Amino acid sequence: MRAPYPLHPKGGGQGRNNRGGAYNHRKWRRRRRHQLMLQPLCEACLAEGRVRPADVVHHIKDHGSDRAEFFYGALMSLCRDCHETRHNRAPRPWIGEDGLPLSPFEQAERKAEHDIKRETNQ
Repeated sequence: MRAPYPLHPKGGGQGRNNRGGAYNHRKWRRRRRHQLMLQPLCEACLAEGRVRPADVVHHIKDHGSDRAEFFYGALMSLCRDCHETRHNRAPRPWIGEDGLPLSPFEQAERKAEHDIKRETNQ
């Protein structure tokens, strides 16, 4: 019998982000896909009157490495910005050609262009 894998706090991913762990487990990927099919829009944005596609599935209650809570706990669909905000992580600034962060005005312009491009690709 295989030893149970630990719940890695950083998770897994696919492709170049493949670190193994619970976030790359088939059961989690199915559950994530199912959650995004049930609720394809960001629930936090909907509560504020905005409509944005969700691309992250968030555990409502912190699972704290509890396998049952991780795989069967309550979930919500969020966009990347709302998910980063919930975890108190600042969004990464856009970087200019000179290697320095863009001005706040240019940041806002770039973000708006990115959001429009992302919505048309969905």
